[in-house]
Amino acid sequence: GDLESLDRAVNGLGIPVDRAISAEGAGYYKPHTGVYQHAMKELGLPGEQVLHVAAHAWDIRGARAAGMAGAYINRYGIPYVDADGSQPDLEVLGLVQLADQLSEI
Repeated sequence: GDLESLDRAVNGLGIPVDRAISAEGAGYYKPHTGVYQHAMKELGLPGEQVLHVAAHAWDIRGARAAGMAGAYINRYGIPYVDADGSQPDLEVLGLVQLADQLSEI
């Protein structure tokens, strides 16, 4: 999304964030693969070293099409359903659980 919305979201987390990347800088919008490729370029990392975290299947599908892994934040207990029948690489209830699981890797 736009940088202003991203700033509000990041500030609302209440935790330190090293870097936030906006789709606005890519010139595309999700789920276009150009957005995720832009993020990889900004990070200087290949897709296999990036985990895209999202609350929507279409967003994870776009990230996976660009070569990233995808984590589903399932805050509301809604089953993950993607049109192609795929499943996320990781499913968690929130960011705390995500951090816990990532610290175990």
